[in-house]
Amino acid sequence: MSNKPKAKKPRRLHNYDIIDIVGQGGMATVYKAMQKTLHRIVAIKELHAAIQAEGVPKKRFEREAVAVASMSHENIVGIYDFFEHDDNRYLVMEYVGGVSLEEIMQKCRVLPIDIVVMIMLQVVRALEYTHAMGLVHRDIKPSNIMVTHDGVVKLMDFGVVHTTHWENLTVPGTFIGTPRYMSPEQIKGNTVDFRSDLFSTGIIFYELITGMTLFDGSDKTEILQKIIRRSIRRPSRVRPGLPGVIQRAIMRCLRRDPRKRYPTTQQLRRLLEQFLGNQNLLTMRQRISLFLKEKRCVRVDDTELLPAMGPELAKPLFTAHFMSWWVGPERFGFWRSMLAATAVSVLAAFCLWWQVPTVASGDNAKAVGGLKVVATPWARVYVNGRLREVTPFEQPIAIHAGYNRVILEHPSLGRRGYEVALRQGELVTLAIDFRGFAKSQGVTP
Repeated sequence: MSNKPKAKKPRRLHNYDIIDIVGQGGMATVYKAMQKTLHRIVAIKELHAAIQAEGVPKKRFEREAVAVASMSHENIVGIYDFFEHDDNRYLVMEYVGGVSLEEIMQKCRVLPIDIVVMIMLQVVRALEYTHAMGLVHRDIKPSNIMVTHDGVVKLMDFGVVHTTHWENLTVPGTFIGTPRYMSPEQIKGNTVDFRSDLFSTGIIFYELITGMTLFDGSDKTEILQKIIRRSIRRPSRVRPGLPGVIQRAIMRCLRRDPRKRYPTTQQLRRLLEQFLGNQNLLTMRQRISLFLKEKRCVRVDDTELLPAMGPELAKPLFTAHFMSWWVGPERFGFWRSMLAATAVSVLAAFCLWWQVPTVASGDNAKAVGGLKVVATPWARVYVNGRLREVTPFEQPIAIHAGYNRVILEHPSLGRRGYEVALRQGELVTLAIDFRGFAKSQGVTP
């Protein structure tokens, strides 16, 4: 049985209407709320009452607010406000609609290599900015990394962030962080700097690539001992064919001696960018988003659907105001309730139709076979001038009889065209390694 205090959902806090409880841990509860003055959804983090009375957690909570408020980066969850209400302290943050990296790892045991690198590149960008601000996160782990429904990666929970300018709040003989993702210097109680975050990043990178837990154990002591002493199996032995540059990046982050890790976070970021061919952010996000939706890793709720319909309907208050007018206490009636429910269902259906790409009925009617594509690192697939898929995809693309013009395109490494003649019931597979193709065309991958 859990000893965590059970949170009761308040109806209103300060200038915010509480919608739901979206997370609860040993130290804090996180609410989803509406900031009525600005018509936006936010997340509110409340320190538990029992914790508020303790000096160190309370000071760390205040530090988190100050540290993150000073930062502005697309890959870091933003802070909007910090206030006191009824002797409790609250942190108002950007609400991130999506899933944690931890959830993705549970649903998709092994991810495509390019997806892993695209996710880790955004994590490293967030860390590069954090480290440039003179801060060390100290708690890098999958549950503290969110991936939005449109493929943006967000680093969050700076509750144990530290800088040399601050008083050390860690009690001698104790350590801060999550055991499975701690660096050796954290475990030993030594002074930590940005390289400690790189070690934790290396653990996540390893686990995403291999689908295996790097440091496991029956208890905390066993896990910590393995981090300090256990030899690390090269990820290519678990996942044959792993590009050498990615393996070397992972293993360098996991060096036990901090001096042997990357001398700057920027150097790791540049390496990952070069591996991906210096793709633009929009392309990467689209690739991540399509993959997560295909694997059904991302839930699509009303706060994510409405923005796809345009700025007027994107206001989160739209649904709340509509329902309030139709089924509010003063106007409640059977027929209005039925009409309101029908209208909201139609709106949700339209949003889904708007956001999810579909195959034209004419294609399905003529389809007599399928097309599969295997592309390294990945490719956009155009059939007869229309974008049909982004690799990898599970189900073959339905194409009709006769000759079809197929183009495989990578934004940085080029494009290649094929004439595909398909007979009834035939399945055709196209394979391309864009790195080799790019070199043959005189392009540096």
